[in-house]
Amino acid sequence: MKNKMYLLICLLVLAVGCNSNYVPLKGTVVFSDDETPLTTGSVVFESGVVGASGALNERGEFTIGSMKADDGLAPGTYKVFIVGATKEIEDKSSGMKRSVPLIHSKYDNKETSGIVIEVKKGETNKFEIVVEKP
Repeated sequence: MKNKMYLLICLLVLAVGCNSNYVPLKGTVVFSDDETPLTTGSVVFESGVVGASGALNERGEFTIGSMKADDGLAPGTYKVFIVGATKEIEDKSSGMKRSVPLIHSKYDNKETSGIVIEVKKGETNKFEIVVEKP
């Protein structure tokens, strides 16, 4: 019975992953205080069933991919968060490098980011996400 349930779950995941109803999704992430782009990290969209992400580039732009780097997402409502938005700095007193956050810590969790985006079929799905510095 467990093997049959596992097989059913795998087939369901494959069916969702091969969805031809995905729509392209792009966007930018900028800081609230000066509108400069966030250039490090990845933007993650998660619905509880489906998740996808896209890396930020030097202009603060991202393209969301589910099964491929740019295939988009199925229409629906997604909680959005940002991971890896850090930079390495050298601690002058110890000479050691450490990672410091570039954005407020609330943005690294889907439950605390406060960002909810609806992806719609047949529309231009391009979003601007505005974040605060730590």
